[in-house]
Amino acid sequence: MIANIKQRLVLLLSLVCLLAGGTLSVQARQSLLTNYTPNGKSFKYETAINFQKQSFKAVLDLSTCDDSKANENILSIGDDLQGANGWGGVNVIHLFYTKSSSTLQINCFNPSQTHREDISNISGETTIELKSDGLYVNGVQRCDASAVSNILAMSSILYGSTQGNTRSWATYKEISLEDVEGGSTGETLAAERELQSASSTLRGFRTSRRWATIRRMLTLRSFPTHR
Repeated sequence: MIANIKQRLVLLLSLVCLLAGGTLSVQARQSLLTNYTPNGKSFKYETAINFQKQSFKAVLDLSTCDDSKANENILSIGDDLQGANGWGGVNVIHLFYTKSSSTLQINCFNPSQTHREDISNISGETTIELKSDGLYVNGVQRCDASAVSNILAMSSILYGSTQGNTRSWATYKEISLEDVEGGSTGETLAAERELQSASSTLRGFRTSRRWATIRRMLTLRSFPTHR
């Protein structure tokens, strides 16, 4: 229902743009969470995804994290987010944040290797994105595709905070699936088809209106008025 409303809104905006003589490209964006605050409690959700056509994007506000706690598990992505005891399987990315030192710890696990990195000077609004070529933090690649290939091959993922002893106090401004360039999901294709159909109709309408104007001008020139 909500997706359908969003699709209609995109179509409406596109038509308005076309009426003004411009163009508007369609890019689907599926919002999964908005302004979510777990307040130190565990949470876990699942979503279908095609990493060849979509990216997983999380925009967090880390200013609400707890100053007195270390290694808040602000986000995990994979097929087994695990509980508070032990690391469990290997198909997972864990991100831990320590507000007092503004440090973000990244752990990417797959069967053949583990990538571990500590990033300093991370605070406030922070964007984490998992794409077909790897994991990015604030637009900078931190794990390449080889380090997370096991997760990129999945058709559905779990995301949330369940690992370790410290849950997340971050604010999840938005978690979403974003269409990547050159890839379209079913929802996007449907919107594109509707837009193309509407654009064709609108172009025909605008063309016929121009012809009507030209014909009126020719008629007036053929039969000038005399005073």
